[in-house]
Amino acid sequence: MVRNQPSALSDLNVSQYSVPTKDGDDLSLLEFAIRESKKPIPPELSRVEHNSAVLIYYNNRDEERSAISSLCYRVFGPHDIETQQLHRHSILPPWKRRSMAIDFARRYLSRLKFGKTYLEVDTEPISVPTRIFTMPDIRFGNSQVLSVRGTAGAHQTTLAELGAKRLSLLKDKQAGFYDARPLGRQYFIVPLSVYQSWGVSFLHGMSNAVDHFLHKEDAYQPIIVSYNDLCPHTFMDQARAILKGVEEQCDKPGHALGMIHHLPSRKNHEEDPLAAMVVRELRSRVVPQ
Repeated sequence: MVRNQPSALSDLNVSQYSVPTKDGDDLSLLEFAIRESKKPIPPELSRVEHNSAVLIYYNNRDEERSAISSLCYRVFGPHDIETQQLHRHSILPPWKRRSMAIDFARRYLSRLKFGKTYLEVDTEPISVPTRIFTMPDIRFGNSQVLSVRGTAGAHQTTLAELGAKRLSLLKDKQAGFYDARPLGRQYFIVPLSVYQSWGVSFLHGMSNAVDHFLHKEDAYQPIIVSYNDLCPHTFMDQARAILKGVEEQCDKPGHALGMIHHLPSRKNHEEDPLAAMVVRELRSRVVPQ
């Protein structure tokens, strides 16, 4: 059971569901919410209907708790589509976060006590001396160099424009990658359901993109390694299918690009266990050339 999340809908409404108080009395959930709320009560609470539904949930101590359903709202995380464009506006600048942390420490952490022992928390954060280094030059193919330090004969740029200029030189036929040797053996590990549908089109587009960077036709021609992904989308089933496909079709060393399914059991912000397993296993099976 997931704690602190709704688990059931009560048969009683907010006027019938009873909540015990500290005084030993019982009040309806609606009456209890109004009594405990700051005054004047919020408009949302004043508009709750007497027959509104009650949500039941359990806290971390497995104790039953209740909530007025009409006052429950979905909480969006920073990675949800609905909030991705707004998340950056909620991020405080470093200097403001630092100032707030210092103020919090001075207000609330100056007289901490553990038993009979007083704990002293330094209200001044550690200061680290500022160290500045100059961005080194970046060398590309055909002896082309990109510099932010004013190196003679190099392409000059600023630190703010370094990324865009670097990408531009990688795409430039007169520069390109410093190491222009042909790619080694490449594998494309792909679900069978994808390869049999839009996988060929995806591979064609990806190959064209790589060829554009390398300035060579047919530079990226990976060996297709398909695995049967029609089994359940669980960690163990998908992992077995991927490793079986690799064992049967990858008999020589090389580099691999893997496409895997998003597991429904994975929560937001969690590392992908399936991707981690694939990377770990493939690295452990490297065969010396």
